[in-house]
Amino acid sequence: MGLKIVLALILVFIGLGVLIFTAYLAYNSFVNYTPIEPRGESLEEAVSTGVFELINLAARIAFLGIMGWVGSVILGKGMNMYIEASKESF
Repeated sequence: MGLKIVLALILVFIGLGVLIFTAYLAYNSFVNYTPIEPRGESLEEAVSTGVFELINLAARIAFLGIMGWVGSVILGKGMNMYIEASKESF
């Protein structure tokens, strides 16, 4: 086994690890979800807390999306590197 194949397999396992960790975080967020309840005594306080909760939720979703994208890119690069290295070895 050449160095390129070993590096390719390392990339594949890193990509899989990132994707599995992303799936775990998404599942954990889904299981522990609490609905947004408007808090505050006035309308302004309720709207501001609601907007804060929505921005927080959007940031978490964006973080999960970016993690999934990065994991799939790493996995794809590792697979391409492994295919190229296996073609060269034959």
